[in-house]
Amino acid sequence: MNLLFEFFSKHSATPPWRLFWAASISGLMSATVLYILNAGASHAAQGGTLASYLVMFVAAELLFLYCQKYLLLTALRETEKVLHLYRQQQIERARHCDLDAFERIGPARFFAAVTQQTKILSSSLSMVVMASQFVVVVIFALVYLAWLSVPAVLLTLLILGLGGAVYRSRMIAAHAAFRGTAAEENAFFNSINDLVSGFKEIRLNTARSAEFAAFATAISQKVVGLKGDIDVKLTDLFLFSHVVFFGLAAAIVFVLPAFGIVQSEHLLKIVTVVLFMIGPIVNVIGSASAFASASAACAQMVDLEKQLEAASISSRGSSEQLRGFDDIRLQGAGYRHGGDGEGGGFQVGPIDLFLRRGEMLFVSGGNGSGKSTLLKLLTALYLPQQGEIVLDGATIGPERREAYQSLFSTVFSDFHLFERTFGLGDVDDAEVAAWLAKMGLAGKTALTNRRFDTIRLSTGQRKRLALVVAMLEDRPIYVLDEFAADQDPEFRRRFYDEILPALLERGKTIVVVTHDERYFDRATRRVIMDEGRIVERGAGDD
Repeated sequence: MNLLFEFFSKHSATPPWRLFWAASISGLMSATVLYILNAGASHAAQGGTLASYLVMFVAAELLFLYCQKYLLLTALRETEKVLHLYRQQQIERARHCDLDAFERIGPARFFAAVTQQTKILSSSLSMVVMASQFVVVVIFALVYLAWLSVPAVLLTLLILGLGGAVYRSRMIAAHAAFRGTAAEENAFFNSINDLVSGFKEIRLNTARSAEFAAFATAISQKVVGLKGDIDVKLTDLFLFSHVVFFGLAAAIVFVLPAFGIVQSEHLLKIVTVVLFMIGPIVNVIGSASAFASASAACAQMVDLEKQLEAASISSRGSSEQLRGFDDIRLQGAGYRHGGDGEGGGFQVGPIDLFLRRGEMLFVSGGNGSGKSTLLKLLTALYLPQQGEIVLDGATIGPERREAYQSLFSTVFSDFHLFERTFGLGDVDDAEVAAWLAKMGLAGKTALTNRRFDTIRLSTGQRKRLALVVAMLEDRPIYVLDEFAADQDPEFRRRFYDEILPALLERGKTIVVVTHDERYFDRATRRVIMDEGRIVERGAGDD
């Protein structure tokens, strides 16, 4: 409960005291209605008129309905506002997050927190709010019961206290089970992501397909088992609550009168109050599942928020945007993938590399030689864990990182193509049409209202379309990772002999990762990587 309260207090614009007073007045009116009905019944038994009780009943009921409506609608509206703000903040943090930190968090965890967990919280919170309001109803009903009979309320508190202690101990186990289920669900989301991302590989290998299906099914079955255990625990709690409440009613009816503690004329009213409390308390207990789900979802959301907040702090920079440069140097730059401690993981570097304005650098090397990591270091997607990036004599740190990155347009080997041209503003339709024609995409897609008609193209065509977007960005440096690998021979020739020279003529600087030996002579310089190091340099390098 504390975590949920802190989460909504932190993000909500509505003061909690407003909801508190609405719940309090609503609960008070529920108890008042009970009092009016009891008093009216006694008055009617004595032959009195009931007009005044009817007026009080209508007034109390109207006030109850008003407060109840305000409480529920405000809670629901604030919940959606809070969840919208949460999603907005996490997107903002994620876009300022270090790439390696975001890779450690994992897409499945991020996706689950900002979609599934927010959905669970949204659907569960109305029940949690109602349960909170029912708690207030019970409190006022106990006050009324104390006014009727102190021994009855003491017996009620004793039995409810003992039942509550048992209930709380079992709910702790249920909450732990919910957290375990959430972790397994994240593992299942990861497996579904593998299915979507690796569909071709799964489809082409029967053994892999069968083993993957068995693995994903086992996780899903484990989730089913965990949720089944939770359902058993919650069902037992629900039935236990009924035993407690009806045991309480029996104790009041059979025990208190036997000892002469309760007067017979008050017994019916006391039993009425106890039976009245059963409904709200059963609703509170019935909401245990929703509360446990909301708490587990909130815990995952808060955990993601803390990780993204920590990862994005060092990445925040100024609004500066660089328009040009003279030279960039990686000086002793190194980065280690995975592994803890010395010798763990794959080490790239230390690397010494410079890039001059207006040149074309080719990078080659075998698979796993560190080429992609080199590009991520060069573009500051990874900040060096050792050494530094130097731009025109000045070291690039976290505060200038985003300004430095504004120098680059990229098409990585694992690129993502957006349907919309985010960040480009209004572009010249004629320029877009010219680039599409140059890339052999005329008639295959077009840009309409800042959105491509289709991106359902072959891999090579998608890469060309990604390069069109990069051309429209018109930044000083182009980084192209294995761009020609998926192109047909004709377009590959055009890429090396027409497109790259045209970029050089426009004063652009180009870095190309390539294995096309027949085109190596087009480069100004070439470096070769092996086992995370630059092992050979072309003419003009130092």
